[in-house]
Amino acid sequence: MCRLLAHATPTAVTTRQVLGAPQTRRFERMSLLHDDGWGSAWVDAPGQSIQRMRDASPAHTQDRLQRVLEGDPAGARIVHLRLATDAMAISPMNAHPFTDGTLALAHNGSIVPTDALRQLLTDDERAALSGTTDSEMYFMLLRRHLSESGDLSDAAARTVRTLRSAYPEASLNAVALTADSLCVIHSSSLAKVPWEDFRASGLGPEEMPLDHSEVYFRMSYRAVAGGGWVFTSAGLGSDSWTPLPEDSISTVDLASLELSIDSRGLAA
Repeated sequence: MCRLLAHATPTAVTTRQVLGAPQTRRFERMSLLHDDGWGSAWVDAPGQSIQRMRDASPAHTQDRLQRVLEGDPAGARIVHLRLATDAMAISPMNAHPFTDGTLALAHNGSIVPTDALRQLLTDDERAALSGTTDSEMYFMLLRRHLSESGDLSDAAARTVRTLRSAYPEASLNAVALTADSLCVIHSSSLAKVPWEDFRASGLGPEEMPLDHSEVYFRMSYRAVAGGGWVFTSAGLGSDSWTPLPEDSISTVDLASLELSIDSRGLAA
């Protein structure tokens, strides 16, 4: 299980400028629990190529995450803090986001057992896997549907419906980025809070992030001062944030910054 953050703005800005210093530090502190690696993908401006960095080391043991969030501006960015589950290996190849240079995806959830998921992939897609995670297989499905439809929101809806039929209780929460669009998938209404992972962390109650109880899988959003949008997993508090509808896909056009929030039978 993981934490997600995504934002898109009219000009390149830092995450700290989007969130403010207190909530940026709060997000950084969530790496105490979500300590199995982290990563980010971004575009400097609409139409430009996706860039990506990722690291299998705990973010709180280094200052690199802080430098990215507080010092590296981007026109659109997605960020992922990883809490590995179901014995998924901790390695650079399993760190999010996954990308092929045109699409990037970071996922919060567990799609297991993976046998049925693997069977949804083509031989070429299975051969192209670089790691061992369910999340990379999710990325492969989304990439295929995007290549077929050319529309990120439509591809996300098709991918969620495909996965949901085989995994009714899985969290499919994710953030995806192309050169033109930012997409937030919120589909986790039956997912169970990972209490065992919380207990295994050894963190005391005072060290746990905010809202890590019944609303662990909640996704929220708000407008950015000066234009644009920011989206987050639970953990930054509820003040000034609006929860996204369950089983919804939110898409931001990076050129116009128009936001659409669509529920198209994703629970079916």
